[in-house]
Amino acid sequence: MKGYIEIEKYHALQAESQATIKALSEQLESLKFQLEQLKRMVFGAKSERYIPDKPDEQLSLFEVAAKAPAGEEKVSVPAHERKKGKPKRKPARLVLPERLRREEHTIEPQGVDLSNMVRIGEERTEMLCYTPAELFVKVIVRPKYAPMPAAPGEMMSMTRSARCIRR
Repeated sequence: MKGYIEIEKYHALQAESQATIKALSEQLESLKFQLEQLKRMVFGAKSERYIPDKPDEQLSLFEVAAKAPAGEEKVSVPAHERKKGKPKRKPARLVLPERLRREEHTIEPQGVDLSNMVRIGEERTEMLCYTPAELFVKVIVRPKYAPMPAAPGEMMSMTRSARCIRR
């Protein structure tokens, strides 16, 4: 009886080891397949499609022009007008509220004699500035000048404006 129990233990141990071997072999096959796929992705051909150097249907610039196929006729197309597209609009900013304090800084042109110039306009740029616990609007005014006309009603086309170069 003692030998019969040992044989049963041996068969149980053998069945358990066979199940383990089967599971490990399935895992090995799965990992081998994954490795093959990764090798193909890394080292394999990037394109499976073959493109010949000169396909038959492609024309060549340096060959003598072939005869025009018989039966083709030239067709004239009447002139037409193109539709103009909508002009691109610049994005518009919202107006800053009037309740905010405004500080104006005027930047005059440097290196220019303004005594014989007349102010014809200005550019205004509003920036929202922030100091801790306060918001205010900084207004930068750039006056535009033009030379004074020699006679009344005469205006020169040259204008100068003070521009600030930002970096």
